[in-house]
Amino acid sequence: VLRPFPEVLPRYLSWVLNNVNFDRVTQQTQMIKSVSIRDLRDIEIPMPEMARQTKIIEISDEIEKGKELADHYFYDAETYLRGSVFKS
Repeated sequence: VLRPFPEVLPRYLSWVLNNVNFDRVTQQTQMIKSVSIRDLRDIEIPMPEMARQTKIIEISDEIEKGKELADHYFYDAETYLRGSVFKS
């Protein structure tokens, strides 16, 4: 469990950790990737001011919404294509 300092937004910390290249420090288990606390201590995490952390989270949320819309669009397009080819 990580607890950020008061000047760090928990969602920002989560975003950073989900976007850090952990390939060199992760151990692949059967279900999840794990990072040892020793390796986590060695990672430098950028800590911009609170306003910038908030902006990063807002932009990340917009990107995720865009990805979701794109996924729905392509799913619907594939469904339409299959339906037009394989009519019952």
